[in-house]
Amino acid sequence: MKTLRDPVHGDIQLSDLEIEVMDTPEFQRLRGIRQLGTSYLVFPGAQHTRFEHSVGTCWLLKQLVKEINQRAGTLSKPPIDAEMRDFLSLAALLHDITHIPFGHTLEDERRILPAHDKNKARLNYFLETPGLGRVLAESGYRDQLVTFFSEGKQWRPEYGFDLVAGPICADLLDYMKRDAFFCGLKLDYDSRLFRYLSIEGDRLCFNLYSGRGFRQDAWTELINLLRMRFHLTERVYFHHAKVAAGAMISRLLEELLLHDAFELQELYELQDDSFMYLLGKRVSKVRPFKPLWDAIRARRLYQRVYMVGRDPLVPDFPPQEFMDRVQDQFHLNKHSARSELEKHIAKALRVPQCAVILYAPDTAMNLKEASVTVRVDSGPLVQLSEFHHPELDALRNGHRAIWRFYLFLDRAYEHKALKAAQLLEDELGLPNQLELMHRGQLTFRF
Repeated sequence: MKTLRDPVHGDIQLSDLEIEVMDTPEFQRLRGIRQLGTSYLVFPGAQHTRFEHSVGTCWLLKQLVKEINQRAGTLSKPPIDAEMRDFLSLAALLHDITHIPFGHTLEDERRILPAHDKNKARLNYFLETPGLGRVLAESGYRDQLVTFFSEGKQWRPEYGFDLVAGPICADLLDYMKRDAFFCGLKLDYDSRLFRYLSIEGDRLCFNLYSGRGFRQDAWTELINLLRMRFHLTERVYFHHAKVAAGAMISRLLEELLLHDAFELQELYELQDDSFMYLLGKRVSKVRPFKPLWDAIRARRLYQRVYMVGRDPLVPDFPPQEFMDRVQDQFHLNKHSARSELEKHIAKALRVPQCAVILYAPDTAMNLKEASVTVRVDSGPLVQLSEFHHPELDALRNGHRAIWRFYLFLDRAYEHKALKAAQLLEDELGLPNQLELMHRGQLTFRF
């Protein structure tokens, strides 16, 4: 057993096996992968990495199990025994082991690479390496971990995956607290909410019912957590400058992949700095994209020249057919529609192809935490998303309204911004909302 000092949680105790796992080269690689990707270009303190987040998630998993077992003190056998606790703690420690540099940007936003948690080949690569793979094999946990991460929500008992990566889980509880701390935001939740979690049957649930009636205190803590998640999403995860930087990096990598100048498996060995170094070295293989690399290196972020977003004051805007088109053509890039439109706009503007980037995140933008299983009375368990409450509805709608579709343009061609915006207006049939946003008219009607 070892004790580590964590800036967010204080003293953290780790088992000998967990320390042995942490000391492998594969886990140490996480020290060089920032938790928030390009957010450090906006929030200078956001230098924290997947390493300390993984350690914090492992610790919080143990705290959640401890609280759940203590609350079930009247039972002859605790809901989660020591063997299950040790396994889930290890799963929590390793939940980000397959992450690559700027992973969420490359996998979830530009979608040029498969998601880290849906790629069994990548999972096997990391869990079968000479370092980490050997430690896990000797511990007897390797096959069990492969099954756990491969099956995800289908793994049984169901509460196991929920504790590690569910709607309200150790992963979420660590990264929200850690991200707020290192971004310098005065946001937090109260650890009191741990006491409202319990195991019922095979499921993890949040108790809004005490046996004597509805618990307003539990509801307040839950809403505070959802509010914190919303604020982080709006202020950090989808900050327009962070998004622009990520779009630029992913566009350059996409071009290198198209020209066979980069291979996916190379990313498994890289950290943020070595990845950026290789981008700079290999841009010579795609010479027309050298200006994009120069802009990235100098933090000369592309400017927004066109934007369409969900309007919380107009429920049916944008139209569903527009959202479907954006999802298929520009988020998923079906039939290379996004790439072709970028080329078309660049040609019409008479600018280099690398000067134009479309950004289209997943249109779903659901507040995942609102799908948590809850107990509200003595009846069956339900999902929180089945209920309506003014503040809950406002948070859900506000979270969906964070979604933005952007056209980014190299600032060297800002004199062509109006023409670029007009081209996209004509193509998509929807007006540019940037000016409305700058005037605050997407927030208020006046």
